[in-house]
Amino acid sequence: MFFLDYCPGLKIPTVHRITKAEAAARLFVNALNPLAHEQDGLAGAAVIAQKVPSFHLKSAELGLTCELVKAVLHQLDISTHTAPSVSGRC
Repeated sequence: MFFLDYCPGLKIPTVHRITKAEAAARLFVNALNPLAHEQDGLAGAAVIAQKVPSFHLKSAELGLTCELVKAVLHQLDISTHTAPSVSGRC
């Protein structure tokens, strides 16, 4: 899961892995409608965050950002010994 910050002045995009707790908090604040979920969505956000690696991505030029995301996904595929889930262009 990638949490994106668009930084138009940034020359090169950056990415770093975030903790499951930070991912749950970011997901809860940004993606879920609390009124539509049990326990105001907190439990659901925690479950999602526990199941996938999460990253904070500061994006720059689109092509470079896509290449960075593809590299991260490729690295995850190698580390988990699974086939790439996405191929082709970003």
